[in-house]
Amino acid sequence: MNPIRGPRDAQARAGITPVNHAKNNAVAVREQSQMNAMRKAADPEPGGLKLPPVRSTSAPTQRPLPRRPSSGGGAAGRDFVHENKVSSVAALRPPRPDKQSGDKYLNKKDYGQVPSYLLERKLQMAADVEAAARAKEAALIPPGMRLLPEEERLETLEILKKNKDEIERAIQGLPLRTETLSAIRRKEELERRLREIEDAQKIFARPKVLVHL
Repeated sequence: MNPIRGPRDAQARAGITPVNHAKNNAVAVREQSQMNAMRKAADPEPGGLKLPPVRSTSAPTQRPLPRRPSSGGGAAGRDFVHENKVSSVAALRPPRPDKQSGDKYLNKKDYGQVPSYLLERKLQMAADVEAAARAKEAALIPPGMRLLPEEERLETLEILKKNKDEIERAIQGLPLRTETLSAIRRKEELERRLREIEDAQKIFARPKVLVHL
């Protein structure tokens, strides 16, 4: 039988190389002694210069941070790449509208109003259309006749209505039986006048009425 002799023997049988701690410790002690010797050699003499401590080469080194160019006035300190980027961005930005000038335009006295020359032109065009229409109507009026104005036409209609109301009241006031000759003539006269008024109302109810001069 071949018994296992400790953990290192078990690692060797499993195909794992055992860690040699004694050797590693000896190497670490030797490196530490060398570093201490270098520090002592770097100690300044009286009146001499002080040297920086020696660091192990196994420690990770830090990369120096990039220094930004100084803002001095010299050409060597200018960052031309940054200046070109700022110039290109400023060129792409659309110009902002001048708010103050826009407010002045809105506060103008005649803002939102139609110019006077346009109003005069519209009025002149309307007058020309009306004059042309009157001339066309005048050409259709027979000689010796005239077109009755609207105001006069409406006034005539109002008079005819009043006369009709009076005649109708007069007819209603007649006796039911008209035996005398004068009563018969009176009734016939009122009915004739009523028919004339109704015919006149039909004529003056038209939008255009022609009358003799």
